[in-house]
Amino acid sequence: LEINDNFLTLGTPSTIVTDKSDESIASVIIKTQKGHGSGFAITNDGYIITNYHVIAGKLVGKLNKVKLITSTCEEIEGIVVITNKYKYLALIKVDKKFEKAFSVSNIKTFKNLQDVYTIGAPKSIELGQSISTGVISNERNQNNNYLLQLGMSVNSGNSGGPLYDATGKLHGIIVSKL
Repeated sequence: LEINDNFLTLGTPSTIVTDKSDESIASVIIKTQKGHGSGFAITNDGYIITNYHVIAGKLVGKLNKVKLITSTCEEIEGIVVITNKYKYLALIKVDKKFEKAFSVSNIKTFKNLQDVYTIGAPKSIELGQSISTGVISNERNQNNNYLLQLGMSVNSGNSGGPLYDATGKLHGIIVSKL
């Protein structure tokens, strides 16, 4: 797999997550030497979003390889394409077609007290594809990053997983727990 696009332009997914039951086919577990985290497809052609700290042990600025596990337990290799430690994000490319992907919008559509879900691998890889439910408590501004405070159980392996509603609409990415 080789990325040779100086200015990366991602296409809009042709088939998107439209229900809370679709999310598992768009979600992955990311294995690292220090542990694991979660991630999710944002294109059908294999672009994955996760948290920066999930892959932070890798050298920034170089295309580094990571291991991912799909919802069907398929282990695949990906390349860290872009990172932004200030926005806590990393983009990974895998050589895999995803049946569905999360649609990323630049418009906020969430509401306080809205029911939300996340999928990930809390505490251990064996618990992969675990669902947590909760509500959006409020939006907070921390160092020019807007964060959603959640009333929901998340653990270290949930980092990088999607935050979405019952219609599959993506509202954010799980960053940390308190």
